[in-house]
Amino acid sequence: MSFKAICPDCGASYSMSDRSKEGKKLKCKKCGGKFVAELEESSSSKSSKSRSKPEKLKAPPPKVRGKDAIRNEPKPGELEEVAAGGTSKPVMFGAIFLFIAFWGGVIFAVSQMEFKPSGPTEVQQVQLPMTQGKSAQGNIGVEYPTEWKFETDGGQGGVAEWIRITGDDISVSIRTNLKASAMGDIASAGGTIQDEEVPEELEPIAAVHDFLQSDMQSIMEPYEEEAPEKIETKAGNSRISKFQGDRGFVNGGMAYGYRATLPSGNDKLKVVCTCESEKDLEKYDSLLRKMILSIGRP
Repeated sequence: MSFKAICPDCGASYSMSDRSKEGKKLKCKKCGGKFVAELEESSSSKSSKSRSKPEKLKAPPPKVRGKDAIRNEPKPGELEEVAAGGTSKPVMFGAIFLFIAFWGGVIFAVSQMEFKPSGPTEVQQVQLPMTQGKSAQGNIGVEYPTEWKFETDGGQGGVAEWIRITGDDISVSIRTNLKASAMGDIASAGGTIQDEEVPEELEPIAAVHDFLQSDMQSIMEPYEEEAPEKIETKAGNSRISKFQGDRGFVNGGMAYGYRATLPSGNDKLKVVCTCESEKDLEKYDSLLRKMILSIGRP
């Protein structure tokens, strides 16, 4: 079945295969006029339905514009559909307005936000309850976290007196170092000039601290440490250095921490605080330094 639409302005006829265009506004390709499609069955469809009762198609008389206007039958697909109701432009303008309003609001909100300059954030330091511990022979005392494991031994038969404290991925070793004690005696033998202050780097404890760096380098490769810092512990004039080094895959890989050298009577104490990660060292930094400062005679 076929249908046709007729332009009321020029009388041009357009063939349609179905009624999908009926009621829609169309634009005539011939005269450019716009009209609402009112479809009716073509004569061929009617004759196929009822050959016994042929009906004569009554088409409206063509309206000719100008002398040379000729009614031509356009080819299929030549008809251009026009948006019905004339609402396309308002809808389009409304959508554009909403788009601009939305992004304008977003930009305004962002502009009102307060941005702080980026930089290193302060790490929250771990604070734990502390208790007092002392070595097996009572010559070394230290404050340490109550929940951490405390071990001690030595101090007899030529065995160095030692303390070992361990927490989660953290260990603190404190022991008398016989080599360091001998080194301290040698450094002290040089004497000092009376009534004249000795530079920090020439003090005997500084020489011992530098000497003990080789012990760390022998078990870590590569090994790096910061310049030594002079501190006053319970034991007296001491030195501390921050380090990092690789112990190798078998021994646990990278280590981060502090090493310190402290006086203890005629002996020297070697202190090593080791963390398994740089992040742990950052979190426990103040706690470890507090432990080192507390080392001395009980």
